Amino acid sequence: MDFYSLRKKRFGFSFRGLVILLLVLLPNVLFYLYVSKDLSRSGQMMDRYPVISAIERGSQLLLMLALVFRVHAGEPSLKSKYVLGMGVFLLLYYALWTRYFAGGGDYGLISGSFPVYMGMAVFPSTYFALAGKWRKDRLGFALAILFGLSHTLNTYLNFGF
Repeated sequence: MDFYSLRKKRFGFSFRGLVILLLVLLPNVLFYLYVSKDLSRSGQMMDRYPVISAIERGSQLLLMLALVFRVHAGEPSLKSKYVLGMGVFLLLYYALWTRYFAGGGDYGLISGSFPVYMGMAVFPSTYFALAGKWRKDRLGFALAILFGLSHTLNTYLNFGF
């Protein structure tokens, strides 16, 4: 059997996959619970590329489903270079969110700086790709790459230079 054998994968519930997903979603949930409703009306969160957004959202949904509902025979060790990388990118992502929340929820702290704005797309995307590699999940990795590319491209195009 090769490294990525599909015979090792089955559908079910993956607690580790759920944890991987929830760790990234936590600050987003807080954002949507506490964000000013005026942001979307003000154009600050405007989406100018609906086709790219559809690819982004579709790949995001499929990635979430793959994380939570693909179970692997013999989950890999937590003592992995991929887990270390996931931790680094998750901490970087949390640092950007901490900056936003500590700054009183001013969306300009995200949207006003190109490196921060792009980091909000690149950091979680890289985290998910590393999770796919760690779990030896070719489908999850491919979905993470598709999501990462579409999310990063959409973020770049919506920056509003």
